[in-house]
Amino acid sequence: MHKKKRNKVFLITKWYPNRFDPQIGVFIQKHARAISVHSDITVFYAQSTDTFLQDGIEIESRNEKGLTEFIVYYQKSNSIFSPIVNAFRYYRAFLSVWKQAKKPDLVHAYILLRPALIAWWISKRYSIPYVVSEQWSGYTNGRFQRRGWWIRSLSRYFTNHANGRTVVSKFLQGKMLELNFRGPFTVIPNIIEKQKEIDFTASRTVSSGKKILVVADLVDDIKNISGTIHAFREVHIRFPESELRIVGGGRDEDQLKQIAKKYGLLDLSVFFEGIKTNEEVYKYLHACDFLIVNSRFETFSLICAEAMSCGKPVIATRCGGPEEIVVSNAGILIPVDDHIALVQAIEKMICKPEIFNADEIRKYAEEKFCTETASIQFSEVYSQALLK
Repeated sequence: MHKKKRNKVFLITKWYPNRFDPQIGVFIQKHARAISVHSDITVFYAQSTDTFLQDGIEIESRNEKGLTEFIVYYQKSNSIFSPIVNAFRYYRAFLSVWKQAKKPDLVHAYILLRPALIAWWISKRYSIPYVVSEQWSGYTNGRFQRRGWWIRSLSRYFTNHANGRTVVSKFLQGKMLELNFRGPFTVIPNIIEKQKEIDFTASRTVSSGKKILVVADLVDDIKNISGTIHAFREVHIRFPESELRIVGGGRDEDQLKQIAKKYGLLDLSVFFEGIKTNEEVYKYLHACDFLIVNSRFETFSLICAEAMSCGKPVIATRCGGPEEIVVSNAGILIPVDDHIALVQAIEKMICKPEIFNADEIRKYAEEKFCTETASIQFSEVYSQALLK
């Protein structure tokens, strides 16, 4: 019996974990690992930096079975010609990896626009098919519509001319179709690693039900962390032993700390933990009693899936992705920007933790967000793309 041929895939991504932000694009890294089950995948990611680089470029490489990652740092220009200079340096970073990689069977662009531009160019230059994957929330909150017409046009062109297209949720698929992107799309959810039984057992310790966790970029107009702090302050009056830990960083961190400080909760009951690696995030998930995702827009919400994989229930808004994955026995869904509903959900989690069964939640998550299933789905997308 002959072994099925492993495709060689070259993945170009806009986001990926790196030394400056170990959380950005971690869901893409998980997809890359899933792809490596059935294909040999090389990942290219470039990150500009103000840090001085001796040769203007620095390459980090990592190898796992079936997966090779190239993280390239290039000197950022802040001159009047920076858009042109930085685009050239990005292209130089790409060439530094492309020359090392074996000619792939297929190119995979993850998140528009620059990765898709390069994938399209490779396709034209070397007659290699390409696929596009997307999970940016900008298609759901109006940011895409506010971009320049030429960026919107190129985004549609590169996506519509791809040999395959994937999105992370039916919600995102619907929004992109409304914006005149061409289907069909294959919906491939984000995935989670199966938790070790020893880790899960440790997370089942009896607790007060008052350890609350938020994991998010601190960008308040999207994640609405301020709304969570306001709601927690009200709950904290009734349950003074409760605590809220916020993992992540972003532009609104100082503003959010000021809100917590105004309520007299900062570093007493509300703790800002900073940016953490994915491994560190799992430690916080195991230690908490439940997770809150109070977003206004989410194309999926990987952190919901990760929390459920640890047997933890979640409170999430009906903001797009969460309502496709948070079932009634794994959490509570509430309307967006509904302060009263959020307060009531938190109090219900605290007062009635027994309504959620950790083993059932974990089992559901492991079946729903399975690495092997995603790997097969990507393999099928690739097979179809190679036939076109």
